[in-house]
Amino acid sequence: MLDNVGFKLAEDHCLWSLLLIMSRNTNNSRNYTIASVKWLLLAFTVTSGFLAPPALSSAADTLSRERQQELKYMVQQDCGSCHGMTLKGGLGPSLLPERIAVLPEQYLIEAVTHGRPGTPMPPWAPILTTAEIRWIVEQLKSGQLAQTRSD
Repeated sequence: MLDNVGFKLAEDHCLWSLLLIMSRNTNNSRNYTIASVKWLLLAFTVTSGFLAPPALSSAADTLSRERQQELKYMVQQDCGSCHGMTLKGGLGPSLLPERIAVLPEQYLIEAVTHGRPGTPMPPWAPILTTAEIRWIVEQLKSGQLAQTRSD
């Protein structure tokens, strides 16, 4: 189940947009209000990533094998320091595919990119490219980055 933190940015954007529309509504007509609500729903849907166009290729297509290995090591060591060395959870939640399968890919990308306010989860955008973050999320969802203790 998604929590409200993940959609905070989209909600803030939509609320500000609705306030702007409503502030311009001088006659409070019913049609104008319905149009405002429809616009709000559309804005929330787009900013939440629900209408995002499908990716034409996977992030793996843009990263070298060497960089993929570096990212795998980074996830196991850096992410593993909070999410557990086998990614089963620790200070941070489990990153195993069975737990994150219910989370939309865009939600995970946003969490990695911008961090999770109010938690120890840092933003990784200053260090990783969008393609690298997308690759990590794809690998986590597929279970390719989960490791056993013997790895």
